[in-house]
Amino acid sequence: MANPNKQYTQDQDDLEIITRCNNGDKHAYRLLIERYKDAIYSTALRFTRDPSTAEEVTQETFVKAWKYLARFEGRSKFSTWLTAIAVNKAKDMLKEKHRVVSTQDMDTGIETSSLQSNVTEGPEETLMNNELGLQLKRLIDELPALYKEAFILKHVELLSYEEISSISKISIEAVKMRVFRAREILKEQFYKEEQDG
Repeated sequence: MANPNKQYTQDQDDLEIITRCNNGDKHAYRLLIERYKDAIYSTALRFTRDPSTAEEVTQETFVKAWKYLARFEGRSKFSTWLTAIAVNKAKDMLKEKHRVVSTQDMDTGIETSSLQSNVTEGPEETLMNNELGLQLKRLIDELPALYKEAFILKHVELLSYEEISSISKISIEAVKMRVFRAREILKEQFYKEEQDG
């Protein structure tokens, strides 16, 4: 008999729920959706800058995750696996729709996102809420796609290099290089705009 006082880490709890899903308990999947829907929506919104597209990406992410749940082996966190699906879905959708992304839509995402609701606000979040934050959002949006993805996953989504490597399917060294290059580009652009301003 299960011990009701047994303490689970979120990762252990996720694996237990996934086992239940794979054993035919379709209702258990709702627990995973409830746990991760806000985080996945927030990730999708940061990439698409469009609430309706982010909602579509979120739905498709959970549909695909359900379809391939039996293939999840637990080598990474379930949240990392879901984020990888969401990032790829968002990129695919942007290509399909040839969206021109506006920086104004990102403001809505930050106000409605609860991704960091259980994390103490850090310097990135603080910066996003002031005038420099608006400039940073615009400059991030102008980064080349590879650097933009790495920067957002590292400094906005607060993922580890290992998690980003798993999502992007590149080496940890390549991730570090992309994050470093993104920072350098942003510094250069900030400096250039300060000089021009």
